[in-house]
Amino acid sequence: MRKLLVIADDITGSNATGVLFQQIGWKVRTIPDYRTGAIDVLEQSDVVVWNSRSRLLPPSQAKSRIQQMMASIVSKEEIKKHVFVSKRIDSTFRGPIGAEIEGILACFSSDYKIVIVPAYPSSGRITKGGHLYVHGIPVHLTEAGKDPFTPVSSSHVVEILKSQTSFPIGWIETEKYAGQELVKRIQQVASRNRIIICDAASEEEIQRLARAWIQSDLPIIPVDPGPFTFYYVSSQLARQKQVLMVCGSLAQTSREQVDTLEEQGSVGMIRLDIGLLSDPEHSSHYQARIIGKVAELRKQYQVIGIRTDGDHHQHVDGKAASEAISNLVQALLSQYHFSGLYLSGGEVAFATLSKMKVESLQLISEIVPLCVMAKAVGGPYEGISIVTKGGSVGDRLAIVKSIQHLLYAR
Repeated sequence: MRKLLVIADDITGSNATGVLFQQIGWKVRTIPDYRTGAIDVLEQSDVVVWNSRSRLLPPSQAKSRIQQMMASIVSKEEIKKHVFVSKRIDSTFRGPIGAEIEGILACFSSDYKIVIVPAYPSSGRITKGGHLYVHGIPVHLTEAGKDPFTPVSSSHVVEILKSQTSFPIGWIETEKYAGQELVKRIQQVASRNRIIICDAASEEEIQRLARAWIQSDLPIIPVDPGPFTFYYVSSQLARQKQVLMVCGSLAQTSREQVDTLEEQGSVGMIRLDIGLLSDPEHSSHYQARIIGKVAELRKQYQVIGIRTDGDHHQHVDGKAASEAISNLVQALLSQYHFSGLYLSGGEVAFATLSKMKVESLQLISEIVPLCVMAKAVGGPYEGISIVTKGGSVGDRLAIVKSIQHLLYAR
């Protein structure tokens, strides 16, 4: 599995990018000083963020330093095959970004494209119409414009970059395109330019961009403050995964969360008849039907959902229902490979983990309060990523976020 090497220009930015991956269970290390080699650290990690300390350097020195750092990695062919590279930039576009990009491109073949997505929406940084805004204010009118070392003189990111590099630069106004139209636009702009800057005003737009660039099949080097690299790299990994979602809670909150997941259209959902699944006379035949249906859905969907909140649940003993659901999940896991498992409802989660013979859970992160991602320790499913959530916990997007974490988990 490929590793990720992020070249950052300062240590605070290094840590800010690294923690995005740490929160989904990846092993992350940051290297504070460029003079410390990265190869040994890469062997022990999933992600390495390497600080070039180049933000305050003159452009020629910044380019030279980045080129030397990259050369130490890409000159070793075996490492190059297994390392994905990205460039972390300041969220207010400070520093010799053009020179740093030239230093990276000097180490890659001419088919590689630089994709710059300057936005960091959760920190108030968005781009619209080619301009970078910080909490709604053009970036050059914020403190970044008064920076004593690297002041930003304009909010127009294409204009800034054109003053720093001679490579042809294209721009994509992301909000104007959807689905395959965005992929086509990417391919058009990339055919004429080595560097492509993309607007993004929300996390959703960054995720759309990541998916579209993956679908374009173009080799790229992401350049951004962190979110685009995160979604692009983790989405690459997610394409190889399938997740089983089991909602055993009858809470209204859970129903709404499963409804929200279904509305997104990316899940193959099965509504269980708990009465049949719990009935000794019918359970074997009904379970076999469900297993067959899952086999069909797996051909089309990355996420298979099982919801148990229908009318058939009303007259079934809770313990019997939990036992029947856990038997079904165990049967599914024994026949099909799922990289992640979502469990909602405490009794269902306990019964399922018992059937899986999980000895303990290695806790990874809290997705939302009272919703936790972990990895199974012990038993035949050791290493599988698991999310457990209380039925009445979280907003409407809680299950959607949980599934994303499971797909992105290392």
